[in-house]
Amino acid sequence: ALADKLALGGENAAAEQLRTAATGTNVNIFTGNKMEVPVNVLRNIAGKKVTLALQPGSGFAFSISGNELKKADSPFVLTVSAAANIPEAVRREVLTDACASREFVAEGTGMSSLPVNLHINFGVENAGRKAFLYYYDEAAGAMRLTGSFIVTENGQAMFRFNRGGRYIA
Repeated sequence: ALADKLALGGENAAAEQLRTAATGTNVNIFTGNKMEVPVNVLRNIAGKKVTLALQPGSGFAFSISGNELKKADSPFVLTVSAAANIPEAVRREVLTDACASREFVAEGTGMSSLPVNLHINFGVENAGRKAFLYYYDEAAGAMRLTGSFIVTENGQAMFRFNRGGRYIA
């Protein structure tokens, strides 16, 4: 489990890497679909110019910037899966004219109180295009825009991420 990999006080490379990370360092942890970052790890990076990059794979990554993290009172727990199951008519509303899209479900805790960023790879062929992130508002039966980003020359887009739910990017 990621919590085991990151548990400070443990004798593992990930914990030591976070503990001793130099200013401006990204610490990459390959997580699989379930991510769990204990409070003590978040507190360890709080206020530092260190970024914890959680990489579940499949073209997604989540990052927590220690520089933006002022305090941590609860762990960050997130499970990501590809089965968004958004109704087709609702999907079409936001996918018309889309060059590329990604759908996913994110379930977890601790997102609203942490500076979490979502990174998505749309491919270099989409560099310079605008990417949008929508979540499915089940009560309204509609997609809600949560952010936009110009895709970088490397094909990457980044969005602030602060809630679980069903998403289309």
